[in-house]
Amino acid sequence: MKHNVILIVLDGLNYDVARHAMGHLQAWHDAGRAALYKLECELPALSRPLYECILTGVAPIDSGIVHNNVSRLSRERSIFHYAR
Repeated sequence: MKHNVILIVLDGLNYDVARHAMGHLQAWHDAGRAALYKLECELPALSRPLYECILTGVAPIDSGIVHNNVSRLSRERSIFHYAR
């Protein structure tokens, strides 16, 4: 059976504010049609390193992506590799 996945990342939005403001997604969660996860931030708390970490599971220090100005492609396998 094939399942579709939608990954929603709210960058820079406090968890409690997001839960309160995202009523439609909260309704999906309450109906058992979605999952909600609260993430603990890796350091540095910057967008590019954390997107890499979320998508690959590799910490910024190990991936080498430690700031927002890294523009190279990831060298790690990501969820997109496994979703094929």
